[in-house]
Amino acid sequence: MKQKYKIIIFSIILAFITFIPVKTNALSITTQPLYAGQSIAVGQVETWNDSNNLYVKIIINNPEWKLKETHLYVGLLANMPQTKTGNPKVGLFPYNQVFDPAVTEYIYTIARNKINTDNFIIATHAVVEHFTNTIYMPEVNWLRGSEEQTLSFAGYGGNWLYNDVYNAFPVMDAVVWDNSLYDTVNPYINGVDYASWLYNHTNPNGLGYNGYSDLRLFKTNFIIPDNISINNVKLGVLNYPDRIPINDNVYVYVNGYLQFWGGTRANVINTHEGMVGHQAIGYNSGHQLETDGWYIPGTFPTLNHINQGNNILEVFTEENERWGGLGKLIITVEGKTVDQSETAWAFGNRMIQQGNWATYFNYSWQ
Repeated sequence: MKQKYKIIIFSIILAFITFIPVKTNALSITTQPLYAGQSIAVGQVETWNDSNNLYVKIIINNPEWKLKETHLYVGLLANMPQTKTGNPKVGLFPYNQVFDPAVTEYIYTIARNKINTDNFIIATHAVVEHFTNTIYMPEVNWLRGSEEQTLSFAGYGGNWLYNDVYNAFPVMDAVVWDNSLYDTVNPYINGVDYASWLYNHTNPNGLGYNGYSDLRLFKTNFIIPDNISINNVKLGVLNYPDRIPINDNVYVYVNGYLQFWGGTRANVINTHEGMVGHQAIGYNSGHQLETDGWYIPGTFPTLNHINQGNNILEVFTEENERWGGLGKLIITVEGKTVDQSETAWAFGNRMIQQGNWATYFNYSWQ
């Protein structure tokens, strides 16, 4: 029985020890609100130190704003760069950073031995930008390779590299979404815009497969303005939100990078430049007149390698026999537009009572 009591007492002591709070060396953080235009709460400035450094972290937590520039002064108020009237010269602050694109936070790390005093001020200045959600449809002028200059490759397709063909179509036609102009077999489909073509390799009438694939190019340049912060860029088919009409194969490149490929022969070709293709489906799953019944289910993925400014979108198509087509393509940019820029300061003491609303706050080593 005594042994049993010993076990119980030991268990109680162990439980008591387990729940004793343990002191840690966690740093104490000082937080100051960050205001834009004197009254718009856009974020906060967190300040703390350890034995080696001072840390000043500028955080934008208002989802409609982002951080474009920061300027930081740490030291005695009397030594801060300022005009004769007491306005700060933020361009002469010793710590500064410009962000392109804008960011939501940034941290400065300042060695303690660079601050030769125990009590000092911190003046945190920022330029912040206000963003609104926007849907932007860039102006797109498509061109297509001349029907007289299609390239031919042995097999069902994919037997080529981008570096070998991107500059191989010197003549580009302005008639792109021709709605059956190049296809004398299928009738025009009312209300549907698409590109058409006939199998060209040694058989312009499109009467069978000759062991080669025709390669064509559809190309456009489009510009995304500098005032748009890009979230997503999507390639879609004008008339079909849930499918990509294509016969036979399609390959999408943006600024020279492969983004997507697929078609009727994806399960035969398997990979193109290291990427697995998406298989198209045909008659039993829905009839697409402009492509002889074939389409890739789903949509194009979000495009990568997109820049503010000029971009090049190239769409290569392959035909294995008879005729083919591709639904009209559109580009949609989802992003944010800069519509306001403001000066921001951490909440604290005003440097002068009139004019510039620049502020600072006091700090002492912990």
